[in-house]
Amino acid sequence: MHLRVTAPDEFAWVEAPAGSLRPGEARIETLLSAVSVASELSVVRDGPLPARLGYQTLGRMVQTQATPGLLPGQRVVCTLGHAASGVCRADHLIPVPDDVPDRPALCVILGEETHKGTRKVAPAAGEPTPVAGAGLLGLLSVFNLTRRGVTQLSVREPDPARRALARRLGAAAYTPGELPHDAFAVGLE
Repeated sequence: MHLRVTAPDEFAWVEAPAGSLRPGEARIETLLSAVSVASELSVVRDGPLPARLGYQTLGRMVQTQATPGLLPGQRVVCTLGHAASGVCRADHLIPVPDDVPDRPALCVILGEETHKGTRKVAPAAGEPTPVAGAGLLGLLSVFNLTRRGVTQLSVREPDPARRALARRLGAAAYTPGELPHDAFAVGLE
């Protein structure tokens, strides 16, 4: 089963046929899936519809088709989305060490995703750079940007507690409307 948005603000769990595995594939049972409020909310409201939701998943491999190095029962991170289970290419799975708890394991992959984004945008160390939002992805972006030497970070966030977290990570934090929209050459959302 996977979560689908069928119309604006309408959801349904849709049964997906299990099917047989092909070589190089693994069947994953979901333990946790990450929610991106901004990206998923835009799909829920504006489409395109119908659409599957979700992207990053922490799961347990329940079956594999002759995939060396991966064993049934092993926890992995993949891009299954909001689904009870599904099939992923084994070469796209990231094994999770036994001593890493579930939630931090899922957060690590999100940190890696924001790292890729900050590398692509590649602001210069002294370049003013805004980050839209101080949720998990926004804060991970701030963390990655400050580690790349970017010092002029501005975070736009309505929640005072989240603004405080952004400040602790080295960013200036503002409420929506306090930052001009055309003052920056690059930015992250």
